[in-house]
Amino acid sequence: MKNHLLTLVFLCAAFPASSYGHQSNPGKPLEVTLPSLPWRLVFDAPGFTQRINQIQGRRQYFLADSDTNGFAVSVFLEPTTTPPPPGECERSLKATASRNGTSTTPLQGVQYRKNGDMQILEYTFSSEGVPLKQRNIFACIPREDAYIDIHISKALFTDADQPVVDKLLQSFHIVPHDFSAAATSTTGGAADSGTSLQLFLKGSLAFRDGKYQESIAPYQKALDMEKASPKLEKNLGLALIDNLTMAYGITGNLAASKATAQYGISKDPTYPLSYYNLACAAAEEGNVADTQNFLKLAYDRRDNMIPGEKFPDARTDDSFTTLMKNPGFRGFVNALYSSQK
Repeated sequence: MKNHLLTLVFLCAAFPASSYGHQSNPGKPLEVTLPSLPWRLVFDAPGFTQRINQIQGRRQYFLADSDTNGFAVSVFLEPTTTPPPPGECERSLKATASRNGTSTTPLQGVQYRKNGDMQILEYTFSSEGVPLKQRNIFACIPREDAYIDIHISKALFTDADQPVVDKLLQSFHIVPHDFSAAATSTTGGAADSGTSLQLFLKGSLAFRDGKYQESIAPYQKALDMEKASPKLEKNLGLALIDNLTMAYGITGNLAASKATAQYGISKDPTYPLSYYNLACAAAEEGNVADTQNFLKLAYDRRDNMIPGEKFPDARTDDSFTTLMKNPGFRGFVNALYSSQK
């Protein structure tokens, strides 16, 4: 049973930055992140109000604006399982310029430049008959695990606004999550104390360090609290159930592992990893029929993974090592993973 959610167990560290609705920024930086990322993108520009910061499909979308200077800033974060090819930022920015300029409304003042790792495109756009003089600044930051696309814009742009643009671009920086510090500040005390979110984080720190038995108590307490009075955001709840299922399975308590996975299915029958975990348990028990059944159910729902997750490969998962020696089962798994919906 592999730790297919090892990067997601720290979703709670990103949770405060994934709020919805308005959030003013009198002096505190705004943040953008994704469940699968071990870092957050910090926007340290006072005077901006967050309008949107939420998952849209696979991507995290952030939007903020300023009534003081008239600028709007948006960010898209999209996870990737493979590093972007060399020159991807330059290619993307040129495609943006080509897509937005037309023969009737050509882009004005087009500039390409670089600031550290950040590739930048700037141009002014004036729609036909309406001299908006909207300046658009697109910035692309290459990362091995995600695409970062930043868009800054302002209508009625003047040369006096350019220093503001440069300052806004410099205000973006990447900060790694300090999970240990978060645990110290939010948990502290016994395994059965704290909110369900705090207990989830406490269990996740143990889980990350391979202390699966130690993770069970806070995870189980958090789940019991959620059953009585749900407080966690949906994806956090799914991560809690999935990690607890794996912790039970890895430590040999297959009955508890299966019961937790079944509970997960009752809460969200579309989430594939609950079925996958049942397949792991069935494989550990040597039950070929149930293993195949649950793997098929999981694979058919693989498009419903939480953004940033990658559907696990049973062919390389140690839960299935013994069954993969069976030609019939091996053929089933190979055919399943090569099939298309």
